[in-house]
Amino acid sequence: KSAAKSLVNRLMSWGFILGIVLGSLQLVLLPALQKSSPLEEVRQAAVIPSILASVYQIMNGLVFIGEGVMVGCGNFMQLSLSTVVATCAALLSLN
Repeated sequence: KSAAKSLVNRLMSWGFILGIVLGSLQLVLLPALQKSSPLEEVRQAAVIPSILASVYQIMNGLVFIGEGVMVGCGNFMQLSLSTVVATCAALLSLN
């Protein structure tokens, strides 16, 4: 059991590190966003969401590993419920 906990901790560390790396890569590539549209308003409007998305990559790396661990442990009910809650929250935020 301690070997499994150690493995999950190592995987979560890798998820965190890779989330930071991918988020940093998105920030480094932010100037390339300025070539995506000829309209200045569109380019300016896309900056803040791009920065937020790069910050969220850290959390995404951890969630990706956590969901994989939950599937591996067979916690399908808890995973399904969390997916339903997240989907409802996303739909409410869009209104």
